[in-house]
Amino acid sequence: MVKQATLVKNIFVTSGAGELGRVTIRQLVKRGHRVTGQVESEEDAVTLRKLGAEAVVANPRNIAQLSAALSKVRPEVVLNLIPQEANTLLHDGHNWQNFDLTLLPATNALLTAAKVAGVKFLIHASSAFLYGNTHAATEESPLKPPSGAGFTALVEAEKAIASGAKNHQIPLSLLRLGFLYGPQSRDLSLYEDSFNLRRPYYAGPANNLSNFLHFEDAVNALVLVVEKQPAGEIFNVVDGSPVSFGEFMDTFAHYLGKPRPGHIPPAAKPLINGFIFSAQFKVLELSTSVSNAKISQNLGWKPSYPDYKVGLEQTVQNWKGDVAKAKL
Repeated sequence: MVKQATLVKNIFVTSGAGELGRVTIRQLVKRGHRVTGQVESEEDAVTLRKLGAEAVVANPRNIAQLSAALSKVRPEVVLNLIPQEANTLLHDGHNWQNFDLTLLPATNALLTAAKVAGVKFLIHASSAFLYGNTHAATEESPLKPPSGAGFTALVEAEKAIASGAKNHQIPLSLLRLGFLYGPQSRDLSLYEDSFNLRRPYYAGPANNLSNFLHFEDAVNALVLVVEKQPAGEIFNVVDGSPVSFGEFMDTFAHYLGKPRPGHIPPAAKPLINGFIFSAQFKVLELSTSVSNAKISQNLGWKPSYPDYKVGLEQTVQNWKGDVAKAKL
């Protein structure tokens, strides 16, 4: 039985139909909160209603639509997950396409709508790879992202949300998440399909480190921030065990019972440039390790999957359980 939150809150979640949005909304509903998710189609609205949430169909870049939605819902807390739409494991990086054209207009629209609706607390979910080539980055470490429109948009969105929240006197928490994975990950399921066909993948340089985060641990952190509302704080939310992208994916293949996949070498970049979005090349060419000590010490958050191996094993076992259930 899920223990109900001490104080029920009225929460509005942007990008509610995304993978992180759905699992977060499910957990917030279980905690007893009143939750409304922003979606862009009636089909997605039906999905959220099945989770026990309300849903509003609105273009996140449209100030009028978003203001009308928030004014109707009157949420105390807004959880902005739109920055997570580019959080992709796929080596082709398809989620980066036009991401910069969405994020900044959506951020500015959300700030205007939040002011109109009298929102009491904002949470903005950004990305840990923005620290760039850094060892043991803390929340005080400077952001050193690669060049490119998508990365610039992520940094500018952080600046805009911080400035706008201050100007509108809306308390804010900013979270920087690792690369998300888990049973809900469509990216991982597509890699499984690729491994079945014995296709190689682009893993980036072998010794470069990335920071990962199981969906369940991401949701637990978001729920903690929703309920405790630590105003003015930035938190790194990663599992604390950075590993190369190639090692992560090869371990995934191992748990699936597949041979070690081939790696497309970095020297072959010119040959595959048209198949992989440039931003994903740049992400995989970073070597970043990030500390999660602050959220652990301040909020008591601990990852249930502190190592990619236990998280990937749980993912595969979950999938096998689902297959077994489907056969009953």
